[in-house]
Amino acid sequence: MNKQILLFTLVMVPLLTFGFSGEVVINDIKYSLDTDKQTAEVRPNNYSGNIVLPSSVIYDGIECYVTSIGYNAFGGCDLKSISIPQTVNTINGGAFRECIGLTSVHITDIASWCRITIANDYGANPLTYAHHLYLNGKEVKDLVIPDEVTSIPLLSFYGCWSLTSLSIPASVTSVGGEAFGDCPNITSIKVVRNNVKYDSRGDCNAIIDSETNTLILGCQNTTIPDDIVSIGHCAFSGCSTLTSLSIPAKVNSIKDWAFYGCSGLVYLSLYSETIPEIKSNTFADSNYKNATLYVPTAFIDDYRETAVWKDFKYIYPIEGANGEKCAKPTISYNNGKISFNSTTEGAYFLSSISDSDIGSYTGNEIPLQITYNITVYAKAYGYLNSDVVTATLCWIDAEPQSEGITNVEVAKFKSNPILIQREGNELTISGVLSGLPIHVYDMSGKLIGMSMSDNTGSVRFNITNSDKILVVKFGNKSVKVSR
Repeated sequence: MNKQILLFTLVMVPLLTFGFSGEVVINDIKYSLDTDKQTAEVRPNNYSGNIVLPSSVIYDGIECYVTSIGYNAFGGCDLKSISIPQTVNTINGGAFRECIGLTSVHITDIASWCRITIANDYGANPLTYAHHLYLNGKEVKDLVIPDEVTSIPLLSFYGCWSLTSLSIPASVTSVGGEAFGDCPNITSIKVVRNNVKYDSRGDCNAIIDSETNTLILGCQNTTIPDDIVSIGHCAFSGCSTLTSLSIPAKVNSIKDWAFYGCSGLVYLSLYSETIPEIKSNTFADSNYKNATLYVPTAFIDDYRETAVWKDFKYIYPIEGANGEKCAKPTISYNNGKISFNSTTEGAYFLSSISDSDIGSYTGNEIPLQITYNITVYAKAYGYLNSDVVTATLCWIDAEPQSEGITNVEVAKFKSNPILIQREGNELTISGVLSGLPIHVYDMSGKLIGMSMSDNTGSVRFNITNSDKILVVKFGNKSVKVSR
């Protein structure tokens, strides 16, 4: 009897199988596999170019689903694009750290993307570097969150510059920190009316926590409702297109990093007679030290003595402004001088000029663009600051001046100054020689406008493209123009 039991045991042992747990490389992608759980995590390797992650891989006859992108998986790699399958539910810290060449992220389902838990690390999100999200091959600009989504996790769409509008359904009851941070081109935010957690009352172009009356996300077109009591953590973070904002009287606190990176901020109007509680980093990396703050007259000295608020360049009484803005300045160039003008009486101008050629270089040749980017706004007592106006001034070579010059190597070239201004959908170019062909492209290289200058030297284009940067080409010279 004992012999029979022993024989049975010896027969059965070879039939036992054990799962595999370890790293393997399949089709040039390294994975950490667990065949018992049938999961695969992408691991670091020497990746480059366009990476397409599969939804699953087969190892020893067992299908393992790609559910995670591991810590530092693509960190420092020379990626161009990344395609992420619906099976991925976790992206770990540093997964795309310093992937500065990344230009696009490709997905097949918004709801699946919203289910991914991204580590609290900017380097974990590929959009931090790519800035452009594609859904089934089409760039996402007008983002409509699907009805099945209940939560939008931390950093989900951080850095997605292509977004221009956002619609939140009734099902969403949680929006994570900086889920839409550094999305400067959003102009419209809407929460559907039957959402029990959030709202966009009065078409304010913001997400409001309905219970606490806290604004948790704003954009360049936000109008803060009068019953708001707090501006939340990172609410306007990375909104470089925000130039002005009025904060109503009931706001008593502005949380940390609320206006981080608002580099275009020109003026802020505060109606509260109690100085709102503020953090030292609320305006970090913004333009507030060059901006104007309007506050109630009776409390102007208090603001001038309070940390952070006192650092605004100008602090004026809000009563003197009466809510009317200075007329926007016009920009012109003549005989080596840039001139500004405004129809508001007594207006004066604050401007800045940056030169695209300024920088550090290596090598024995430096290609000069000779391009100035001009920013200006108008101020006048009794008025709010005007909207900011920008223009680009550049020079293109005309015919060489050879009269009286015998050495062709020192022949002088006549440089023709060109002034380019973009406001809304209108692109105006002046100073162009008659008959010169002009082409306008978006950043993908797509031609969106073409014309020939007339005898007035001016050309106007109606541009519906929402890209922050356009490329204008005069003959062989190309100039980048930003809004």
